[in-house]
Amino acid sequence: MQDGEIAWHNDFSALGPFWMVEGSASYADYAYTPSRAGRRIFLGWGDAQYTPYRDLTWFHLQGSARSGDLEKMGDFRGFVCAYPGQYAYALSFAASVFLAEQAGEESYVKYWRLIGERPTWQQAFEESFGIEVNDFYKAFDEWLPSKLLPLVQLKLQMRWPDMENEPNSQKFIYLDIHPTWENEPTRLMWRTTSSPTDQALYMTVMYPEGLVGRGPVSLWWSDDQCTEHLLGWYSDGELTDRREDATAVEFTGQSATIVWNIPGHPDTLPHLEERKRPHCR
Repeated sequence: MQDGEIAWHNDFSALGPFWMVEGSASYADYAYTPSRAGRRIFLGWGDAQYTPYRDLTWFHLQGSARSGDLEKMGDFRGFVCAYPGQYAYALSFAASVFLAEQAGEESYVKYWRLIGERPTWQQAFEESFGIEVNDFYKAFDEWLPSKLLPLVQLKLQMRWPDMENEPNSQKFIYLDIHPTWENEPTRLMWRTTSSPTDQALYMTVMYPEGLVGRGPVSLWWSDDQCTEHLLGWYSDGELTDRREDATAVEFTGQSATIVWNIPGHPDTLPHLEERKRPHCR
């Protein structure tokens, strides 16, 4: 404080990296104010058993999380341009959990005292947590995979008449799935080329076993890389053109298989709606 106001020194980097500032804030918010409604802003899910590993499992599953991401989250102002906020906060929170487990919560108190006394945040970090910053990044990247949630799979077998006369194996089938987990809507998407084998087209979606819910499934067909056509919704193993008649698919946290029979080859079915993929807009 300087003259009753916070002194930012016109440089957020004086506080340390983004992940340290916001990660420790999220950790303290979770650990010490569990009933506060605002904690959902930090944690994404808001239940008493929250850990950051559910969100992180999703990002790793989608291929948008990589080793070394934490080290790149140093720019306090620029992080939102490079990383989704949900991922940035979850990863930062996980890093704070790791530090608390390794060095104890009292090390954070020491860090925030030293950061105003040492020439760099790295020096304050090393003195407080007993590990050099680069060694910490390596240790964290080795630790994190062990905390990600196990995955289960939902298999889908799609069938239509005369599948052996598949006209074009280069077209694409998309399935939009909109399950609701813990009253929070989310979205999954299957994407596959149409390559039927054994009289069925097989698709599999992987998801963390801790996330259970239910939601409708829509079927989209594409004959190029940009335009997708809505063909209908899953309804008790059949295809319906009315969303209100769709059957909610259960995601139980255990591997399962569903069979979907459609009345004809996707090329022959009416197009109910059209959309462009995001990269084509």
